[in-house]
Amino acid sequence: MAKNYGASQTVMFTRVVFFAALPTIFAGLRIALAVSFIVLVAAEFVATKSGIGYMIWNSWEVLQVDVMFVGIVTIGILGLITSALFQEIERKVIPWKAE
Repeated sequence: MAKNYGASQTVMFTRVVFFAALPTIFAGLRIALAVSFIVLVAAEFVATKSGIGYMIWNSWEVLQVDVMFVGIVTIGILGLITSALFQEIERKVIPWKAE
């Protein structure tokens, strides 16, 4: 419709195509956020001597189950908080998106 009203290619991209693609872009970013948490913890399992992933792995090796579950719950809470923050940002940036 914008093309029928004489919109240029620049206007088509910046005002129509970009805003139509925003929900898909945010879906990809949310998936990337989840994968980055998984990769971060996995890298800490094998490559560092500090961090939550190292704490989980080390406590598993020495059978400190309580410490291991504290690390697992901490990772879960951090993931939940960042996901909620990202969802709030998405709600502000894309107010027309139906929930």
